Amino acid sequence: MFNQKQKVMKKFFAFAIFAAALLLAGKSNAQLGIHVGYSPETWGTADDPTELNSFFVGVEDNFTLSGDLKLAIGVGARYGTKSGNGNIFGGVVNGEYATTLVGIDVPVLFNYTLHLSKDLSLSVFVGPKVTYTLSGNTHWKSSIAGILNPEGDIDWFGTTGLDRNYKQLNVSGTAGVSINYHQYRLFGGYNYGLLDIDNNDNTKTTVNGLYFGVGMLL
Repeated sequence: MFNQKQKVMKKFFAFAIFAAALLLAGKSNAQLGIHVGYSPETWGTADDPTELNSFFVGVEDNFTLSGDLKLAIGVGARYGTKSGNGNIFGGVVNGEYATTLVGIDVPVLFNYTLHLSKDLSLSVFVGPKVTYTLSGNTHWKSSIAGILNPEGDIDWFGTTGLDRNYKQLNVSGTAGVSINYHQYRLFGGYNYGLLDIDNNDNTKTTVNGLYFGVGMLL
């Protein structure tokens, strides 16, 4: 399990570095920005939700369309995690699990800025976001009366056994606001899943959640 987490983290940071280099190459054509944040995501339905703590980092180019109306096109990396434990039958059966997901975000957001003062402004933004999840896995292990100790893995995008059979590609609509002071910004918003990412015919699964973060224009 430790080696698997190492591989996931290597993918996460390697992509973050690649994305930064990619957009830095086009900095002369637009204003470059960087951001980092947190999103408590919900995968699933209201009856059977899976909550994940997701952290994201990314870069974006802001193109001026007309006056204070701009278009921001970005790319970023996302890392989601969740772990827990429990027991049943008076502690005879104990179990624990750890989930990790790594994905790529590509937001395309229209934003309009209202200038409140010389240094302070408020921006509203809306647009689609495409997410491709590179990997998703839940590792579980249990103990039965201290004798049997089964464990295994659930592939979120696999098709056998306990695998979830999810689609790796997702599209969401996102909207939010940003408070800007000089080149710094504090933002928040909501992602609403537009696609059913469940390949099972009798189940509908979407990904939704709030997000918060800080950013800076370079």
